[in-house]
Amino acid sequence: MILLQTSPCDQSDCQNGAQCLVVAGEPICRCIPGYYGNKCDKISTVHFLGRDGYVELHGTKLRPTAHISLQVATDKDNGVLLYKEDHDPLALELYQGHIRLIYDIANYPPTTVYR
Repeated sequence: MILLQTSPCDQSDCQNGAQCLVVAGEPICRCIPGYYGNKCDKISTVHFLGRDGYVELHGTKLRPTAHISLQVATDKDNGVLLYKEDHDPLALELYQGHIRLIYDIANYPPTTVYR
């Protein structure tokens, strides 16, 4: 009779490309940059290089309050930087080379602020 050796990582539920390590006999997830949490299931930072990148954050993964910081470098004059769709939607976009914040979208015309 041959017994197969198993590792605690065999049943690991690490997410988002995290590596499972055994520390003191227990499985531990080593998160890749941009993720954190016991299972590496929470997003902390996202970086994009190149064109047409985006990230979609599902409400189930956000806390009641979320702080979002954007640093953008582009040679384009127009594009969507941030769009939040829920009971209080807003959009942050590049419009003709300027930053435009649109909120109170449910009312027409929506409130628009330029910078």
